[in-house]
Amino acid sequence: MNQLKCNKCSLEKASSEFRPWKNTPRGFSYSCRECLKKYDEGQRRVKGQRNRSRVVGDEKYCGICDKMIHISGFGKDKARKSGLTSRCLKCTKIQKQEWRAKNYTTIKNKARWDTIKKKYNLTEEQYNQMLIDQVGLCWMCDKQFNGQGWPFVDHCHQTNKIRGLAHNSCNIGVGVLGDTWEAVLHIANTMKKNAKS
Repeated sequence: MNQLKCNKCSLEKASSEFRPWKNTPRGFSYSCRECLKKYDEGQRRVKGQRNRSRVVGDEKYCGICDKMIHISGFGKDKARKSGLTSRCLKCTKIQKQEWRAKNYTTIKNKARWDTIKKKYNLTEEQYNQMLIDQVGLCWMCDKQFNGQGWPFVDHCHQTNKIRGLAHNSCNIGVGVLGDTWEAVLHIANTMKKNAKS
């Protein structure tokens, strides 16, 4: 009896373990009877789920929690024949929460760059180039960024012109002083006088 290899389980079995198939060069199916049976059962299960996904009365099948649920528990989807989403609202919410938790860093970074683009009309590439041009130093105090958080974009509130990247504390300090050179110089001169006395 000839030994044939199954393409699914990769095991060598007797030809009697394969279905006769005249259309193949070897005269038998490429998958053994056991693997074909599993495949057929899987197809029947999928087909059954497709049938259950239709609305029956005022209930619809959710393929995630494997339950028949009242149609009020589904979202609207105009693209589908039933006009309802394939998953119930509860399962959709859980999946969204899981996705957000998994992709938290990506979402946070995207939100940051979207805000910078909207607020300052500055792209990620332009921001990174500014950081390179400043040699990784705050434009106000000439000190290195400590690596905790992102350098803040400092801009003039009167002209909206970007001045450079700064520490959060430096940026807030200038803002508290009214965002004017006069106020900064006045404080600097006052501190200088007090240091001498």
